[in-house]
Amino acid sequence: TLLRPDDLRWREVHAGQVRPGSLLRGQVSQAEFIGAVTRRPFAADEPIVASDLVKPNERQFLSAVLTPGTRAVSIAVDAPQSVAGLVLPGDRVDVLLTRRLNNDDMITTTVLQDIVVRGTDQLSDEDQDKPNVARTITAEVTPEEAQRLALAQQAGTLSLTLRNLATTDRPDLRSLS
Repeated sequence: TLLRPDDLRWREVHAGQVRPGSLLRGQVSQAEFIGAVTRRPFAADEPIVASDLVKPNERQFLSAVLTPGTRAVSIAVDAPQSVAGLVLPGDRVDVLLTRRLNNDDMITTTVLQDIVVRGTDQLSDEDQDKPNVARTITAEVTPEEAQRLALAQQAGTLSLTLRNLATTDRPDLRSLS
């Protein structure tokens, strides 16, 4: 679960109840944990320790936000092939493969549809919403889709088409909890 401001509140505890790594008012800001991902479920009013959370700037954040059963896969792209570099984390895209046939004709086919972008280069879901001309995008896919992408990357040139926000085919499974 991504932490929202309403998920956290300070409460007083006796000194003997403070566990190592506890988030203590005055030592940390509540704001620095907004958008962090919890490593486990919590009961109401259960104290949180720092090791229970993965913050957006931490190394394990991408693996923490992936929907269970999915994988993160990177796709090499360039601005002309990726909606002029305007694809951002959270966007949904279709992946197209352009390849040469035996008779030197070209063909473009849709490899995957409605894939969520989790990152562009080093820009992740929780970073600023400003364009970043990416050389690589990281997408969330099923294991089968990862295999199709790996094969497609070897077969030709991949490009992305940006989907309208209102017309996605798949629900964002992370929000169905």
